[in-house]
Amino acid sequence: MFIDQGEELVTRASDAARARFVRVMKDSLEGTDVIRVVATLRSEFLTAALLETDLSDFVYEPFVLSSLPRSRLASSIAGPAEIASIDLAPGLVERIVEDTGGGDALPLMAFTMERLYGRMTRRKSQLITEEDYNAVGGVSAALEQRANGILSRLDRAGLKQNTVLETLLKLVGFDAGNVPTRRRVSVNDLGADEHRIIKAFEDARLISSDGTGSSTVVFVTHEALFPHLEASLQGN
Repeated sequence: MFIDQGEELVTRASDAARARFVRVMKDSLEGTDVIRVVATLRSEFLTAALLETDLSDFVYEPFVLSSLPRSRLASSIAGPAEIASIDLAPGLVERIVEDTGGGDALPLMAFTMERLYGRMTRRKSQLITEEDYNAVGGVSAALEQRANGILSRLDRAGLKQNTVLETLLKLVGFDAGNVPTRRRVSVNDLGADEHRIIKAFEDARLISSDGTGSSTVVFVTHEALFPHLEASLQGN
């Protein structure tokens, strides 16, 4: 059994919901060695999760996954490209690594690589060029360009920036230290204009969804994108 975003037990769940979750976990695991649970959560919430959820008796072999070291960024670009028979212009891998900086910006690097792949396939080519990289704005500006394009389209459709910002803020929660965290929102809690805004960002893969029908929830794809989305919105 895999449990993702376990930090939501302390950042979002009510006391009653948290107690139900713990009870189900205990009932499922008691007296059996058939079920194994792998749970992920942000490391800064580990202490709170253990203290507030009464799950400490069930935590074995914790493993802290640190950010990808800078030394491995190049292989994270070149390795998948080689497997997919994609060529990168000489020096481009080094430039992307330099612009990315470190593993904490990996989601932004992945977003940039996705845009580069899209440009390459539209040309029906197997080569990603310096021109492609410049066109998407590099790691630092690729997301901003994408967000700005969505904002412009929504504005032309009559949805103003304040409405877009208020909608996106529904997908952001804050922990006790006022650090922004991903917040899942039910589609049932969204109005017509909000659905249009969410759909536009979802089509751009900046927002993801989970579930089907009325049980669908939406959320920001990568929490690392929060400050960059905010900067893009403030720039319009």
